[in-house]
Amino acid sequence: MTNDNKSISDKFFELGTPVGGLLLYPGEIYDSIDELNKRVLKDKFKLGGWLEANGQAVNKNDYPELYEALGETYNTGYEDQDFFRLPDMRGLLALKNAENQILSDDSESEESTFGFSDKKTAVKEFPTDAVLYYLIKAVSYKPEKV
Repeated sequence: MTNDNKSISDKFFELGTPVGGLLLYPGEIYDSIDELNKRVLKDKFKLGGWLEANGQAVNKNDYPELYEALGETYNTGYEDQDFFRLPDMRGLLALKNAENQILSDDSESEESTFGFSDKKTAVKEFPTDAVLYYLIKAVSYKPEKV
């Protein structure tokens, strides 16, 4: 398949998003449930080095670049020493006003909650039944196997 025949989402995943970068993805990212009853990411996300930013704990040795970028910022204090936690972006939306200032909650300031809001009314462009996921870039290379 030549580059011209690739979908927009396939091209995006090849652009080299920095480790720790977030992506709001408007579509389903899981395609099955494994034997432990856990949802399994679609291959294009796993092979692209992405994880869902859902607050899960991941092993420092599996994601050293991501650990370097995030450190233990999102840890709750209950993680094993070999693990660190991803940000939990479920239900949050990034908002900016006309002056390109980050807004959050009911505040007009750039303070509080890192510029994210749980206000569902903020995205009038999306259908009410839209599925939105935040993905976080976990590795700077494409894993050879899933």
